[in-house]
Amino acid sequence: MKNIFTILAAALSVMAAGSCDSTVTPGEPDLTRREIVLSTSITAAGVKAAYPQTNTQLIAGETVNVWVDENTGGTVVPLYENFILTANGYGGLSGGAAMYYPQNDHTVDIYAVHTNAALADRQFPTGRLTHSVSASQRNLDSYVWSDLLLASARNIPNGSEEVQLVFRHLLSKVQVALVLEDGLGASDIVGIMIRNTRLEAGFSLNKSGSASSTDITPEGETADIWIGTDISPDFNAPAYNDAVIVPQILGAGSAFVVVELADGTRLAYTLKQDTSFESGYCYQYHITLTRDEISVTSQVIDWVPGGSVSGEADIVVD
Repeated sequence: MKNIFTILAAALSVMAAGSCDSTVTPGEPDLTRREIVLSTSITAAGVKAAYPQTNTQLIAGETVNVWVDENTGGTVVPLYENFILTANGYGGLSGGAAMYYPQNDHTVDIYAVHTNAALADRQFPTGRLTHSVSASQRNLDSYVWSDLLLASARNIPNGSEEVQLVFRHLLSKVQVALVLEDGLGASDIVGIMIRNTRLEAGFSLNKSGSASSTDITPEGETADIWIGTDISPDFNAPAYNDAVIVPQILGAGSAFVVVELADGTRLAYTLKQDTSFESGYCYQYHITLTRDEISVTSQVIDWVPGGSVSGEADIVVD
């Protein structure tokens, strides 16, 4: 099943007690209005991961940018613009002032994005944005920083007790599991690289479009992405090293996964045909390594179901 994030927005109705005066003291909650309260959860994924904590919640300290619009009968009016909410790691989101449903029967639209792109102001961005992935994804923070997520929910009734925002991964995921033979040990592995991809993703947000229709364009120069070097005992219990990459097409002959040994040898998995890495897909590589040979099996699995990719192995001396 797809690895997707969900946000639950619970509308809590609290009646003011002991007074008919609706005046609200600044800084205190408005007990006469229905508050929009947000919490997070993630639908469990069927794929193992280097960072399993990202399969259950947005990790503590990660932020999402949220916009809420009021539908006024054919048009929308912004209610809250670019509210930055922070995850607590246990499903909660907090930060900024409280958000309330309109005091009428109008529905609302909610939009949320997790990105490192620069958002110039509070208005919903209409221009082209640039999200980047890290060139070093050896740790959890840089991996999560690299992930681009988008969600929306439209025409939510004012009285809704729960609103579910389903986040879609807009980039691609690569997983590498490494099994060593020929007497190689963990100390022989200097690093694993994802090579020849562009690290910037150009995209635009569109209130009328779905997350899955968001167009991602690779930008910038190609660069190496260093990932973890965990070793698997076998492929029945793989220890994956994960990376988020920008969706793009790599040409035949591109060295894609490169393993560097302590003696300076670099063994590369090379694509033997043009390969498209698509938004929302996870590309998984099982690599068996000796001192002078690399053999690879590969498949595409959830984030989004897909087919297979193919390649060949060689020794890189540069």
